[in-house]
Amino acid sequence: HGMKATAGVEASGGGGGSKHVVKAVLISSTPRDALVVLSQLDPHSAAAAGPSAQLVAKSPHMGVDFTFVTVQMDDGSSVVLQLWLLWGMDQFPSVVRSVFRGTKLVLLAYDAHKFDSFMSIKVLSKFVDDNSPSPRPDKMLVAVVSDPAADPAAGTAVSSATAEQWAKSVNMAFAPDCTPAAMVPVLLTLLNTVLTAMGAFVPHKFQSSTFNKPTYCDHCGGFIWGLHHQGKMCKGCKSTVHHRCAELCGGEACKGKCKNK
Repeated sequence: HGMKATAGVEASGGGGGSKHVVKAVLISSTPRDALVVLSQLDPHSAAAAGPSAQLVAKSPHMGVDFTFVTVQMDDGSSVVLQLWLLWGMDQFPSVVRSVFRGTKLVLLAYDAHKFDSFMSIKVLSKFVDDNSPSPRPDKMLVAVVSDPAADPAAGTAVSSATAEQWAKSVNMAFAPDCTPAAMVPVLLTLLNTVLTAMGAFVPHKFQSSTFNKPTYCDHCGGFIWGLHHQGKMCKGCKSTVHHRCAELCGGEACKGKCKNK
């Protein structure tokens, strides 16, 4: 998706220096909260304005979507967020576990005007911890207000102080509202931490492959159908995936012999 530069979040392909890929998840109890945060990170996101908006109309209580957001770091490098949007998925942990695999960062969005929304985020935070493989991803709590351009504290049911205190108690970063000015500095700090922890992160190097025996996808767990070049295999760790799933594995490290060139 094309993206416009705004407070540290820029168009895909912009910025100098090296580029890193980080898998992230934006999770909320309602689709509105997730889409408001996405629209602030990327005002021109096709996901915020198009496919997701249509999906919300059809699936207001439960849904999954996927997009890319490129973040410009202070050192001139850029980070491509492979961003999954989840809402109402806490009833399907087996589905969500495959999404959390390889995830380095989770953004939890709640409606600051609704106390129930804040309480549901507490449940979702534990849900993330219970269903994320080790090491658990870093988390960031984001308050969503009805009009992000207006006074963020006006008419809120949960004060920023209360939300921040809880976030600190569970070792979670906090953005008091979802404007780029509030979110991006917190996001940059977390991404620096994530990149440092990743260290000598080496991604998979997939190539189209033919499988001569029944083979399952190591990303989604589904069966790989077909007779010739059915999927892809990593040169290093020999992981097998669907062609479509190979594009979603950028946030996963190869545990084999892949080397950065």
